[in-house]
Amino acid sequence: MTTIQTRNQRAFLFLNRPLFFVIAFCGSFFSLPQVWLSDLPTLTAQQYSLKQLTQEPVKITAHPSPDSPLESRDTSYTKYAGGSVDFSIYTLNGPQWHVHLNPAPTGIVINGQSFRFYCSTELGVPMNLNSFLDIYEFEYLGRKYLCLFTLQEDCLYKGCRFKCYNLYDITDPKKIVPYSFSTIFEGSASFGDFNFDGKMDIVTAMPKAPNSYLESAVDDKGANILVTAYTPDKGKMRKLIQEQKSGNPYYIYVKPKDEELSSFEVLQTDWFMPLKDPSGKVLDPKNFYPAYTPFDPKNDFLYTPEGYRVDKRRWVIQLEDFPDEDGAIDYCEELKAKGFQEVFIKVDHYGPDFLFRVFYGNYWSKEKAQQMHQLLIDRKLLERNKPDAIMALQRD
Repeated sequence: MTTIQTRNQRAFLFLNRPLFFVIAFCGSFFSLPQVWLSDLPTLTAQQYSLKQLTQEPVKITAHPSPDSPLESRDTSYTKYAGGSVDFSIYTLNGPQWHVHLNPAPTGIVINGQSFRFYCSTELGVPMNLNSFLDIYEFEYLGRKYLCLFTLQEDCLYKGCRFKCYNLYDITDPKKIVPYSFSTIFEGSASFGDFNFDGKMDIVTAMPKAPNSYLESAVDDKGANILVTAYTPDKGKMRKLIQEQKSGNPYYIYVKPKDEELSSFEVLQTDWFMPLKDPSGKVLDPKNFYPAYTPFDPKNDFLYTPEGYRVDKRRWVIQLEDFPDEDGAIDYCEELKAKGFQEVFIKVDHYGPDFLFRVFYGNYWSKEKAQQMHQLLIDRKLLERNKPDAIMALQRD
């Protein structure tokens, strides 16, 4: 049975639970393996909410609250009680720190394990967060999580809507796994099993359009929202893509009812289930990117070794250059076999020749690129005498 078919069956069960039980009671007149995506019913409402798109909501089990402050040398701790794990939020003390000019470093200690706060999926630049809008524990699909969220640090004086989430998998208290992401959506509906594979996913929302979307005069580019999905997996936020569609990401492009994204109309989509447009018509799935030819020198794109286009961020680490596509792909596969998965290829045109450049990483922050640069040197994959290996990319 194919993966797509299995997901379709789960989506059918989710959207049609009462109907399924009636059919099951009446007899075996229905064979689930025969259900295909084009046959699946959709939600009847023309407006949706994120809660409607997942099989079941997360179950919040505790709201830990501040218990007692502690002082230890140059660090202040605030211990929290009421949850399943012991944790404290800390702030460094000292005259060198200034609330605006040089904020004191902050972080969290969970069951004796220390973590900094972040505000992006790549865990690049630590954020000095010390005040949170909400802190809660929840359970989902057999795993336990601790979630802290607040306004993004640089939004405090700009009036922007981005929230900063720090999420910790606390299923095994002896091995806490941290994740982070930024989104304009606020609430536990960011979490759910959106692709019906039995694992928790995370959706993020931001004011951006799919590359394939054609704007019209009535579109409000600043108000429309792009929803994409990730799966937290072994400390990485893995973006959900369609491998059978050239690696295009799953997404929903929506017109929200309000700034809180309490409900929305769907403008364009390529999601895990069929969705309707505002008129009630089932939308045909549309790829996130316009059609492209992998490794085409005419396009200034960044590709995975499989030829999937990815959005360029800001910083990469240059590894090697090759005169042909096959050499670059083979080199990437060698690195992946050694455990280095974040390899990418970009085609540059220098004079009469093409150059297939292999990069490692695709980061928003230079700090994250510098961290990985040092790791590659330590692992003997990069020479120390290449300080210019960290390069800035020109955005798409």
